[in-house]
Amino acid sequence: GDDQLVLLNVLESPPRSFGYRLASLLARLDDLSHVLVWGAPDADLSASSLSLSASASAGSLSATSDGTPCAVTVIELPRLKLRLQPMKDAEGCVRLCVLDHAGWYVSDRYSLRDAAADEEHKKKQEQQRKKKQE
Repeated sequence: GDDQLVLLNVLESPPRSFGYRLASLLARLDDLSHVLVWGAPDADLSASSLSLSASASAGSLSATSDGTPCAVTVIELPRLKLRLQPMKDAEGCVRLCVLDHAGWYVSDRYSLRDAAADEEHKKKQEQQRKKKQE
């Protein structure tokens, strides 16, 4: 039917393409031989989806033999018992959201240093708030 999904191969994506960046991110979570990236051919390739197509500029994967672009609809990591889905957040940024835990997503930018800086910033704000109350 129209809801048929196609298994996408992100392993052979050209460097600097969307598929390559996705594969690099997923490889940090689990071995790519245990990651399933599913796409929908002829999907509405709007800004709310991550698309993989045959053209190098658009992302560089084709899921079908005729080069039909696909939108990544769901990513499964069975060994980690995780299912991810690309979704737009309130700011319009597309994130890989964890389907079984509302509000959780895979972050590629947040580091321990960022966490320590955030904690330090919160402490300073709390101290300033206490001084204003005195």
